[in-house]
Amino acid sequence: MNYAIVLAGGKGTRMNSEIPKQFLVVGGKPLISYSLDVFEKSPFIDAIIIVTSQDYTGYMKALVKENDYKKIAGIALGGKERYDSVHSGLELIQTLMSSGAGQLSRDEEWLSGEDYIFIHDGARPCVTAQIIYNCMQDVMEYKACVAAVPVKDTIKVADKAGMSVNTPDRSTLWQIQTPQTFSYELIYQAYRVLITSEENTAEPEQPALCSSVISISLPGSSIALSGLLSIGRLWAR
Repeated sequence: MNYAIVLAGGKGTRMNSEIPKQFLVVGGKPLISYSLDVFEKSPFIDAIIIVTSQDYTGYMKALVKENDYKKIAGIALGGKERYDSVHSGLELIQTLMSSGAGQLSRDEEWLSGEDYIFIHDGARPCVTAQIIYNCMQDVMEYKACVAAVPVKDTIKVADKAGMSVNTPDRSTLWQIQTPQTFSYELIYQAYRVLITSEENTAEPEQPALCSSVISISLPGSSIALSGLLSIGRLWAR
């Protein structure tokens, strides 16, 4: 099965808003609804997990009922950090898989024998059917991919005194967005390493998911870079 984990546990601290930004009403509906609508309609998504705070679980249940979302498989509680929330969603998926919940319903062309996870921020409303399609194609080949946009601004690297010391070539820089899409086995095992490390040490190690190569796909070309996320692919939105 393919699951979308939609993260909705942020508190909107940076916006100085009493309402978390994913629940702000824009164009007549909460921001998170735009993402849920797209994942609900996508033929490549079998089930959706929403991760939110205890304070908003009731709100999300009401929103799911109001919009008659059929693919919502569960609501998980978010954690202190984003990776805690992702882990919470993955553990709920693990429970669902262990119980045998859900059946594949996609066309045979897309049945690869693997399960895939689309991790998406609920405060990012601009995900489209085309983005999900491209992520699905690439994750089947590379096991990991993420939507990204080329950096347009000039970026400076500063020293501890705040003085500019370097200007990176922005043609090599990308702004990572979501969905972040992975083979389920790959991302689940990586998070198990992270959580185990956190439990055993004061500063958890960041897990290297496989080899340390990220493949960035551009129209007509491909560039290989060193990176943390194993074999992955950055798709230009």
